[in-house]
Amino acid sequence: RALPLQRAIGIAAIRDGKASGPGDALDRLNREILSGENFFAPRNNESAAGENPDTKNDDDQLFATLIDDNPQSSYVGNLLAVALPLVLSLTLGVSYLAISSKSLLESGNPGAIEETLASSLPYLLSLPSLGLCLLFVATEFRWALPNSRAGPALAAPTSTDVKSASSLMYLGNGLAIAYVFAAYVAKIHPTITFNGLYLDLWPLQNGVNIALAAAVTRGLSPFLLPPEPSTSSSTVAMRSLRTCALALIGITLFDAVSVFGTVANAAASDESSMSVMETVARFKIASQPSEASSPLSFLWQPGLLSIILGHDNSRITEALGLGDVVFPSILVAWGFAADEDSHANNAGAGVDYPYTTATIIGYALGSFATEIVGSFSLLGNVSGLPALVFLVPSMLSVVTLMAWSRSELGDVWGFTGSSGGGVDK
Repeated sequence: RALPLQRAIGIAAIRDGKASGPGDALDRLNREILSGENFFAPRNNESAAGENPDTKNDDDQLFATLIDDNPQSSYVGNLLAVALPLVLSLTLGVSYLAISSKSLLESGNPGAIEETLASSLPYLLSLPSLGLCLLFVATEFRWALPNSRAGPALAAPTSTDVKSASSLMYLGNGLAIAYVFAAYVAKIHPTITFNGLYLDLWPLQNGVNIALAAAVTRGLSPFLLPPEPSTSSSTVAMRSLRTCALALIGITLFDAVSVFGTVANAAASDESSMSVMETVARFKIASQPSEASSPLSFLWQPGLLSIILGHDNSRITEALGLGDVVFPSILVAWGFAADEDSHANNAGAGVDYPYTTATIIGYALGSFATEIVGSFSLLGNVSGLPALVFLVPSMLSVVTLMAWSRSELGDVWGFTGSSGGGVDK
């Protein structure tokens, strides 16, 4: 199996018994991020064969205790699918209020206290994101080192190994600090010149954003992609797409309302016809190094994958929100998990990834549709489009067509029992 894909979603670890459930997978992810432990390595209180003792250390198995040991744990995925749009709405509202508060403080004739708050607020808001950037990028660098990804067969880590991986002197952590520092410098100097050669630094920011997206995807996927019960101990039932699809459809509706709904409301109120989503996005990219009077001139705001054309340190020309990467990638994770389940049941068959391929093709088609609609203003004069409105339906449609062609439509959407192979006619 491809270890990078296993690591990306953690679902195979649950199916193969390396993790007892989504709660344990989240605990392992937390330990990997905070302590530098390998996700697949057995714990110190586990045997090399992966058997859990009768007693376990609850200090580092908080989510396993709260979720996996809960009799109602089977409903956690559905609850999370319903809660995600609400959480995103709350987060977007808080960001919008923070931006509005900053604008109010800067307007009029502010006093010394108001002026101090207006200048320091962006930096205070950036501290949590800076900490997350360092933690998640360090996780990726530690895994990329040759001696830290030997695979699921790793022995249980010793206290010396864990202490070394969490030390600032550890090579992966040092590289992560330098990388994140360079990403923040790229806000001031997106391109630097060396002996007449241009060196673009702004792609480093996209690397940091991808590390953030990977961590969020790894945390959510085990909850949204629950395994289906199998009637046979010798087979692995294909997991249903319903929970994942419920979450994606809800988030897509949130994306559409936060763009089109708030634009219509602003237009009806004779206000600037800019959506809440676009306001927050423009806050991250509007201030440029040339605006020396603004504290944001020297402060990078993670959260957007961006492109800068040319070497004149010009403005960002294209931007894509991380949500447009994270949530579709969960569907890609489902495709990989479904393909892996199929491989487990057909050990002698050829190794192919039809559902993984279908999700990627669907994403490409959705991206193409987004560009066409935006380029020709087919939905009116809207400067920012909710990409998930195009990505999610496209991906789900291609996956459904693939399932229909393989006579697995019932299994994919949960229309039949775990022993069924297709749609009942």
